[in-house]
Amino acid sequence: MPMRTNVTASNIVWPVLRNCGPLIADEVRVWRVSLDLETQSVNRLAGLLSDDELKRVARFHFRRDAIRFVVSRAALRTGLAECLGVELRPVGFQYGAHGKPELAAPFDQVGLQFNASRSRASRSTP
Repeated sequence: MPMRTNVTASNIVWPVLRNCGPLIADEVRVWRVSLDLETQSVNRLAGLLSDDELKRVARFHFRRDAIRFVVSRAALRTGLAECLGVELRPVGFQYGAHGKPELAAPFDQVGLQFNASRSRASRSTP
């Protein structure tokens, strides 16, 4: 299963999520991301996940579900970092009462709202 490695924005597989720049007031962005990637890409993307997220990956029963979680969470973090105008690493998540991810400090006070939903092998994010 994927393990954490050092990953930079230059080797992310979604150039469309990068180079959009920070959000402007009342702007909405929607991205559609394929969740079925090659193992090498998934292993690189796992480097973007937190320790807690990697533990969650290890608990998935089916490899396909673990891979899709890695890809979707990495895409979410990549898109949010771009919207915030920051590097990928400091973007973290905390979880609401029903398990929905929210931006963790220091970004929890910026007012950026996001939703991620999945349908088969693609995910719409921020």
